[in-house]
Amino acid sequence: METEMEIIRVTPENYAKHLDLMEITRTYRQEHLWPIEYFNSPVEEYRDTDKGKTTFVAVTSSREFVGMAQWDPNLSRLRQVIVDKNYRGRGVATKLVGLVFQEAKQDGKTTVLVHALQDSKLFYRRLGFTETGPPYASGDKGKGVTCQKMQASTAHNID
Repeated sequence: METEMEIIRVTPENYAKHLDLMEITRTYRQEHLWPIEYFNSPVEEYRDTDKGKTTFVAVTSSREFVGMAQWDPNLSRLRQVIVDKNYRGRGVATKLVGLVFQEAKQDGKTTVLVHALQDSKLFYRRLGFTETGPPYASGDKGKGVTCQKMQASTAHNID
């Protein structure tokens, strides 16, 4: 089922215009993503580091959070891919990752890296990513979650 949504591209240049939207993404990540890895919330760190990345945020027409993906051009890395459980299975994450690939190509990158949660590995494989080493523990000591470094060529088309 196709989800009617708007995807907003938040860049370092227009970040100030989207402060409220980015705060919504951090609230969502704080509730649903970061507790998997961290005992203490990294929200303050992300308030600072989000400014230097390009973030694609999917929202409904009523501005309800649908999902997001982030591109870090300095590391050639796809980050913070998350879709609200009510919108999963509708192609939202694939669309967001595709936009990151377009951004990477525009930046002249030939590969995109991702540190995938072990549970997400199959999703990334379907998009052309391959493992680049052994799985590793990520997050706070004692709370670690297993992740997998992966990479894909930007020549791979994601639709």
